[in-house]
Order: sequence, then C-alpha cells, then structure tokens
Amino acid sequence: MSTRSYDMSEIPPPFQPKRGKEIAKVIEFEDTLFQTYTWHALDTVPYRGRVFIIHGFREIYPVWLPFIDSMIGNGYDVFYFDQRGEGKTVLKDGSKGYPYEEFVFKSTTFLIDYNLKEMEKEGKDTKKFNMLGFSRGGVLWSPGWV
Repeated sequence: MSTRSYDMSEIPPPFQPKRGKEIAKVIEFEDTLFQTYTWHALDTVPYRGRVFIIHGFREIYPVWLPFIDSMIGNGYDVFYFDQRGEGKTVLKDGSKGYPYEEFVFKSTTFLIDYNLKEMEKEGKDTKKFNMLGFSRGGVLWSPGWV
C-alpha cells in the first residue's frame, strides 16, 4: 500500500476553457492566502450575473472548467476559490491549514462581500449574484446569505 500523497493542483487540467480569460489572484484574509480564479462573461452575450462557486471537500478547480466555460459563454462572470486546506490556498506560513467551521463561515462571508464590492466597482447589479455549492460547499449557510 502506498502512502505517497499527491498535490492534485499541479496536474494540468484535462479541459481548457475555450472562451474567456482566467484571472488568478491571491486574496488575504486573516492568516490565510486564498487562491482565487475569476472569469468574466463574454462581451458578445447579454450579461446575466455572477456565479460564486463553493467547492466540495478535496476538489480542485479544473473539475469545474467545463461548467465555467459554459457559464461565461452564457453571460455569467464566475468566481472560484480554493478553500482553506485545499488546492493552492495556504496559510501565511506556507502550510495548508484546516477548514474548521467558524473560519469557513467567516472567510466565505468575506469573499462574498469582496465579490459584491467588485461587482459594484464594475457597475454590475449585485442582485445578479448567485452562489453555487457542491458537497461541503453546498451545506454552508449563514443567516446573512439568504
């Protein structure tokens, strides 16, 4: 039995979006450096809103690329972030960290607010902000989010 671990974030994605440009950015919150990815909707279609993706446990963003490609081609901006302990997100000391519940709620709320401010700066209607969660990401909730 092998005990070797793999960093899935280093494996090239099997699917490359055909449309749009990925904007990778590190956003700092408390002791964590979140790796984030944003794609803007194509200019050739009517703007419909922004999709904020909260991934599931042990996921990495390449799994979402076919969906993201479809969304940007249909008028949606997409924001994805590696949760604490996942992907390329790390603590300031370089370690992976752990996604304990209190921090997940606080950091996700922070990133939602970040997105809403970005939408305002871009002159986009914040009522067109949508959240999509899968697995662990789908069970996150906060009274202020609904």
